[in-house]
Formats: sequence, structure tokens, C-alpha cells
Amino acid sequence: KTAYEIRNCDWSSDVCSSDLGSQTGDYTVTGNVALERVIMANISPATVTLPSAPKDLGEVFVKRTDAQVTIDGNGKTIDGKATQILGVKYDGAHMIYTDAAGEWSFI
Repeated sequence: KTAYEIRNCDWSSDVCSSDLGSQTGDYTVTGNVALERVIMANISPATVTLPSAPKDLGEVFVKRTDAQVTIDGNGKTIDGKATQILGVKYDGAHMIYTDAAGEWSFI
């Protein structure tokens, strides 16, 4: 399959292409919605920066389709680390922020 077909068809039925924001460079998650989905279609390494003041139980899903993507917790940890790397093509990360833990966790 092409990257486009994988990006738009290989996830669960509750995710469709109209829900996904495709980015080609560094991107900062807005934190304005309960679940933000981001496809990173960058051809050189890029960074996705999570919200600096995330909402409790806010979720972010990041999908890599080409070059390496670094996810930056923006002052909050992600499973104990300041950053996480999607190092393999087509890697994805689904994270949730909890006030109780004070960090992002992979789900």
C-alpha cells in the first residue's frame, strides 16, 4: 500500500481522513479538542510539541509516515521522559494526559 492508503485506511473505523491533520514540519498541538490526531508527513526530522497546559484526560495521537518525529512534552513528561521519538517509519503514539499523574502516558 502507498503511504496515503495506510494513512487514511489502516486505523480503526472511528478515525477517518477528515479527522486527521497532516503536517510537513514542526507542529504544536492545540489542546483545544479532547482528541487531536496528527499525521507527520515530514521528509526531514520534525518535532510535535504537546500543549504546555494540557487538559485532564486530553488525548493526542501522532502518526509518522516518513522522517523521524520527536514528541516534546513541553514541560510535562511522556512516560517519564521529556521527549519520545517515533524512530521507525509508520510508528504511532497515542497519549493521554492525567492531572493526577501530572504527565502524558502512552495508551
